[in-house]
Amino acid sequence: MKIAVLAFLLLLAVSHGEGLKCHCSGNSGCSGNVQTCYNSNDLCASVIIQAGVNFFQRCMSREECRDMNRPPVTVYCCGYDLCNR
Repeated sequence: MKIAVLAFLLLLAVSHGEGLKCHCSGNSGCSGNVQTCYNSNDLCASVIIQAGVNFFQRCMSREECRDMNRPPVTVYCCGYDLCNR
């Protein structure tokens, strides 16, 4: 029984150790097309700025997603791998 509990806890720790993966593009400063999110950046975001018709994708915190989503900026946030297509 102890081994089963220990194995479950180990599996749980490993599964939470991997960060969310998001598409990354535009003026977001990423080094590749996919970014791994860390710390408080727990969502994937697609951001559209209508004023200059700019668009970018990256990891973002819940607070950033909420605060940036005001005209002329539209932010779409989601919480699973590569969902910000």
